[in-house]
Parts: sequence; C-alpha cells; structure tokens
Amino acid sequence: MPTNLTAKVQLALYHKLTNPVDLTTPVDELSYAPQKNYANGTGSGQADLVWHDKITVAGSGSQDIDLSGTLTNALGVSCVFAKVKEIFIENLSATKTLTIFGDANSVGILGAAVQTLILKPSGKLYLSAPLDGYTVTAATGDILQIANEAGASADVNVWIVGTSA
Repeated sequence: MPTNLTAKVQLALYHKLTNPVDLTTPVDELSYAPQKNYANGTGSGQADLVWHDKITVAGSGSQDIDLSGTLTNALGVSCVFAKVKEIFIENLSATKTLTIFGDANSVGILGAAVQTLILKPSGKLYLSAPLDGYTVTAATGDILQIANEAGASADVNVWIVGTSA
C-alpha cells in the first residue's frame, strides 16, 4: 500500500535578556524559528517514512528500535529506513537518566556505534540531517537503543522521519 508523506519540522527559540542600569535597559532578544518542509520522496530534502511511538524502558533495561526491521507506522505500513532525516526523543521521566545509542549495531549518528549520549530527566533530543540523512545499514548499523538506569521504568516518546531508499 503506497503512502504519501508530507512533514513539517519546526524548532522555535525565543529569549529576552535585560539588564536594567541607571538610565537605560539594554536588551538582547532573539526569536528564531527554523523549519524544514519535506515533500514525499527519497531524494535530498525529501522523506517517505515516519514512525513514532511511546515506549516504556524498564529499570536497568534497554529498548532496541530496529530501523531496518519490523517497525510499522500508525497506518500499519512497514517502515524499513534506509536514511534517517529527523529524530526526536523525549524522556518523559522526571527522575530517570537515559543512555541513547551505544549498541554495537547503532545507527552511526554519533560517529562510532558504541558512543552514547546521556538524556537527563525530562530531557529532549532532536537530531536533524534533512538533506542526505544518516545512513541505516541493515544488521550492522540499524539500531536506535534507549537504555534506562536502575530502578523505575521510564516512558519515552520517539519520532523518526526518513526515507526507504
């Protein structure tokens, strides 16, 4: 069953910093909202796959998301990623620290497969490579691993946009 994907990814940043002094108040203000719109396809700047889920990672456990395995999207369509263009991971736990990547077969987003990234409680991770994406290699570079520290389980939102070719 062919599907048609359109996606919009937008990040909004805003700050206003003031420093009241005797006769004036200097202001540093920034409003920045970069966005990427994806048309359906597998080329540069395009995407044809989206997968998302809320997962629970047990205490001292890990969850391996196999990007070239048996994922199915919300419409029941198989998602076998060749490239990952966007990843968003949200740690919903206010107390648990998560380790992202680290599996010997991790997608090579951080360089070497066994490198890790620490996601603190209530932390969010957003990675974007909208033009050519991160390559997914079946069996040797296709795992997105999320590991939890000891104790209680942690809920995690995961959202991935990419291409099938």
